[in-house]
Amino acid sequence: MNGTVKVAGIPALDPVSVLYLEGSGNYTIIHFSDGRKHMVAKTLMLVANQLPALIRIHKSYAIATAGITNIRWVGKTINKRVLAVTMRNKVRITASRRKGNAIAPVLAQRTGIVIE
Repeated sequence: MNGTVKVAGIPALDPVSVLYLEGSGNYTIIHFSDGRKHMVAKTLMLVANQLPALIRIHKSYAIATAGITNIRWVGKTINKRVLAVTMRNKVRITASRRKGNAIAPVLAQRTGIVIE
């Protein structure tokens, strides 16, 4: 096996090169680690299902743990805090309020990053 997969009309995609997925309605923007972007006419769920290494942290985002540089809680009070993940390209993505507590330990374990 050559390590490539066919995702949403892209003939040969190396899953390791995907930094994160951004969903927008029935479209998904695939953000690559080298800075390239590719929009496909498929929902985020369909594309993310073809890339199982990604973690869905929000209705509109699925991220690759290899691309994470920082994880921290942001917010003034413990009840209003949100998990924020900084990616290798300096983009900060916040997890949904409901998923933050559940995915924080998973992200910490997979990345080895201590959550601040």
